[in-house]
Amino acid sequence: MFKSTKHSMPYRVSYLFLLVFIITSGISITISQASLLVSLIAWIYGLSRREDDIEYYKSGIEKYIVSFVFISIALAFFSSSVFDNLLYLRDFWLISVFVLISSLIKTRDDIVKIIRLLIFVAIFQSLAGMVGYATDINFLNTFKHGTGYHNSHLSMGYLVGFLGHHLTYGGYMMMLTIPLVYLSFIKKGEGDHRISAILVRISSVISMVALVLSWSRSAIIALPFAVFPIFFIHRKAFLIVFTLFVGLTLMIFSFFGPAKNILKNLNNVSSQIRIQIWSNAFKVWQKNPIVGAGGGNYCGEFKRVVQDNPKENHIFQLYFPTIVTHAHNDYLNQLARKGIIGLIAFLYMLYGILRYMIIKVRSLTNEGWLKYLFWGLFGSYCSFLIASMFQCYYTDEENLALFWFAIGLITSIVKVIELEKGKGFIA
Repeated sequence: MFKSTKHSMPYRVSYLFLLVFIITSGISITISQASLLVSLIAWIYGLSRREDDIEYYKSGIEKYIVSFVFISIALAFFSSSVFDNLLYLRDFWLISVFVLISSLIKTRDDIVKIIRLLIFVAIFQSLAGMVGYATDINFLNTFKHGTGYHNSHLSMGYLVGFLGHHLTYGGYMMMLTIPLVYLSFIKKGEGDHRISAILVRISSVISMVALVLSWSRSAIIALPFAVFPIFFIHRKAFLIVFTLFVGLTLMIFSFFGPAKNILKNLNNVSSQIRIQIWSNAFKVWQKNPIVGAGGGNYCGEFKRVVQDNPKENHIFQLYFPTIVTHAHNDYLNQLARKGIIGLIAFLYMLYGILRYMIIKVRSLTNEGWLKYLFWGLFGSYCSFLIASMFQCYYTDEENLALFWFAIGLITSIVKVIELEKGKGFIA
């Protein structure tokens, strides 16, 4: 794995467990986050010892991230249940994925390893998801759920638990699929012999089919926006591809399972419940418009709103008599929990990341396969922004981990190119 013998032990351990994190990211939240923690500890240890091969890479978007984190923590003290509010922010530690990816990846060889892992994960996740779709086995069971998931026709205990929390969950698959789709369009001579073009194309097709079969409405609706990066390079091509993408998406709707009932589903029970959730979350925000209800207080406030408006929530109470859910919209979720201040901070962070990508994408026109990978990750980010209007991807651990993975890999691509140019050559 490490061609150079100069790497220190902390670097080797951190890098190895970072790869384990990527492999297990769709298998088990427990295993993936444990691996990430080991990687982070080893990296910090190496940083404290000032190892030559471990350093922090400053990309320029840190100020946006830090602003959001700092404001979120400060807002937690402005409402009751401060401890619960701070506990709600526990997922912030997943930002370490961004820090580790952007800092540990130093060469094109490193990025090649990551692409190979993406291909493996995408194929495994997709095929397992298709098996689940074909057999009607519910693969939501994970280590944290233990054994025996009630909705499974076949209970396989920890074996099912090992296979994953949701093998074709929209946000997770979207972050894998789009970069691979972009890589599949690499022209002859622009690729890398260490990356199998056949496997890239196979994984992109299989993962796209799996994503559609998963019937994640939020991700499928957001897919056409994956071509947005092309706008900054070829605007005419963007319009053509966008039109074809929308047309292809509509064709897929008409052929695959429940997707063909999209218009009918707009008024089904699931959609009606989601609209009620949005309405209730908005009412929660209206009670605390500036600083929000607090992450730890949101569920209690949401339940009180439902109880105070029984007629408006009859369908919701029928299907969820005891369960209180998140807002099913990342922006509304931030607004209800952290108020207008928290939402502005969240949008400021997303803007900073988007601004970084727009600035860098224009300088990657002659970078071969790195260009396609960058565009694909950029496309995933754009899709993520749209899909988050219909789901709380930013608060789902598996999606959030992949989100920060994509941001870290984007900054790594820029880092590698800048290092190459600093040495006086462009590969």
